[in-house]
Amino acid sequence: MSIGIIGIDHPVIAVRDMAAARGFYQRLGFTIPPRGSHLEWGTGNWCIMFQRDYLELRGIVDAERYLHGLDGFLERREGLMGVAFVPRSADETYSLARACGLDATTPRELTRRFELAEGEVHPRFRLVFFDQRQTEGLMASLVCQHLTPELIRRPEWTRHANGSLAVAALTAVVADITLVRRQQETLFGAAAVREANGRLVVDAGGGARLEFMTQAEAEQRRVALAGVALPYLSAITLAVAALAETSGLLERNGVSFQEEDDLLRVAPEDACGVILRFRENRR
Repeated sequence: MSIGIIGIDHPVIAVRDMAAARGFYQRLGFTIPPRGSHLEWGTGNWCIMFQRDYLELRGIVDAERYLHGLDGFLERREGLMGVAFVPRSADETYSLARACGLDATTPRELTRRFELAEGEVHPRFRLVFFDQRQTEGLMASLVCQHLTPELIRRPEWTRHANGSLAVAALTAVVADITLVRRQQETLFGAAAVREANGRLVVDAGGGARLEFMTQAEAEQRRVALAGVALPYLSAITLAVAALAETSGLLERNGVSFQEEDDLLRVAPEDACGVILRFRENRR
């Protein structure tokens, strides 16, 4: 049994300076759509769009308003502060989660002010949040049902000079793999969860996966962050059309990277606190 999650919608990257973050990710070869901000919160974002999912760079635009934990996170560091998943429907996930004993919040709506050249539009979302203690390693996690998807995804925004196509994987570093396995089986079903080469691997749907590992394993695989308390999200792996094109773009833009087996690795200081990895598309 699962709670109706069918994919990764977007990882959330907390950034201290929205203008600087935009510059970092443009240098990495991403197309950045116009800025958004949340009507109900004091937070704003740049959403880097792919065909089915996206990256959210989230910063503070009004520190006097509700910030949904962003201010506390940024006091410690920049980087991955959570992940939103795709549900079949937010209401179904809420019902299934509560039936499984999870402390999911009642579905609620959030509205984004999207600042387009032709005028402001208001994309809407229906959200259900999970208790971080019941989703170890995923930090601030939720499901996000898009009510107006046509407002945020245009073909020209999904084409990126670095060849990025989709979120392929998220990496979490945890203390107790056994505990995480039980929790992930509740979220995604036992058939979606397996252990492989020192990691717990979860099929999150849509061809994407979650990877959980201990700090020692993460250090060996070069996906650990220094000085960060467990548990935490450390890395995003993106599927790209051709690694040679990605490496060429990074070289032209003066971005340092390392080649590791079948992927390219950009250090967190060049990606707002996230280890960003590019892997040739396998879908």
